[in-house]
Amino acid sequence: MKLLQKLFMTSALASAMLLSSNVANALNIVDVPNTFWAKNEIIQSIQNNYIPPKGDKFYPNSPITRAEFANAVYNVIQRGQVSSDYQFSDITPSTQYGSNILTLSQLQIVFGYPDGEFKPDKPLKRSEASSVIANIIKSDFWNKSVLDKFQDKDDVPEWAELSYINNIVNDVYVNYPNSKVLLPNEYLTRAQAAVLMSKLSYALNQYKTSYLPQDELENVSDEDEDKVVPVFVGTDTLGEFKHSYKNTVNIYDTKKVIQAGNIVPVRALQRVDARKVSEGEQLAYVSPKDVYSIEGTKLYSEGTKFLGYVDSVEKSYWLKRQHKAYIVFNKAVLTDGTEFPVAGVLYSTYRGKVVKEKEKDTLKIERDATKQYPRDIKAYKFTDKLVPVIKYEDSTKDNLFMLITGDMIIPDSSTL
Repeated sequence: MKLLQKLFMTSALASAMLLSSNVANALNIVDVPNTFWAKNEIIQSIQNNYIPPKGDKFYPNSPITRAEFANAVYNVIQRGQVSSDYQFSDITPSTQYGSNILTLSQLQIVFGYPDGEFKPDKPLKRSEASSVIANIIKSDFWNKSVLDKFQDKDDVPEWAELSYINNIVNDVYVNYPNSKVLLPNEYLTRAQAAVLMSKLSYALNQYKTSYLPQDELENVSDEDEDKVVPVFVGTDTLGEFKHSYKNTVNIYDTKKVIQAGNIVPVRALQRVDARKVSEGEQLAYVSPKDVYSIEGTKLYSEGTKFLGYVDSVEKSYWLKRQHKAYIVFNKAVLTDGTEFPVAGVLYSTYRGKVVKEKEKDTLKIERDATKQYPRDIKAYKFTDKLVPVIKYEDSTKDNLFMLITGDMIIPDSSTL
């Protein structure tokens, strides 16, 4: 049986090589010989229009440009056009592959330079290509030890380290001809790009995250919903509390992300007395108003609930000092019943006084917003930002604030 299997595999391999050779001849590519190391991947790239030839030549050893690489990536992920906003000063309607570049930019797969240009004709470095691939195929594994097997690991730019770790784990990288080096600062050749596109195409068919053409998004089944990568639309500003650590909201086509560090208003649905609450006690708060970004995007409605618990209680035995309760939020419920997880803490007071919405611009609240608190509070597990100390007797008429300690991801809802 093993002999038959071996003969079958040998025959199949020979047939594949012959077929590949015939295809190469049929494509009439004169500068990619049958013995070329990336011949099969180049053929695949040409046939799928990832990296088209230039006449009868592929120029396999020439550097690939940023525009050519972006076009190849776009054709691999097969996402419909989602952008017509020419946000790069050097990308115009007449730029080759311009619309594909803009779509990848909106998907946050490719980025421009600080001067506002994309530089489409500039050769692409291998480290830059690694960064682009890592924006598509993502991993939760960040152990730097995977780089130890490469002799030039110290040559990897610090900003590209995580992308190389990610891509090596997912086997979406190329280091031909020497498997022991990455050469991150060299330019990526068209042949190496063809290999990357072949590996990327395979990985997208295997990996949990996939990009779908725009016209297919409405037909995604519930079980495949988490495989759809949302389209990045833009960044808005949240201005509910001027001393917030962050005031940024990322807007996507299927969700809104209020970044950790923002502060939003809440109102208690029960009376809270720090002298009487106990650790683990469940508490409920509600948004006292519709919350919009400064640009006018509705983020969530008045009446959205924020549920949490008493993380811990610190009792005081001094007559003039108040008890401290540490309130942590862990779930939100939109007005249509849509639930999603949150991470937040009830915002601090000034010397035990409740921070009311009408007081948010006063001098004493400004001092409070910059005050540093001890770092041994349990809620620090959510963030390295300030976690407030709560000392108050709350009543349902008071408008308080919640410090968001982990990005608040608000899903699409009928109320938005």
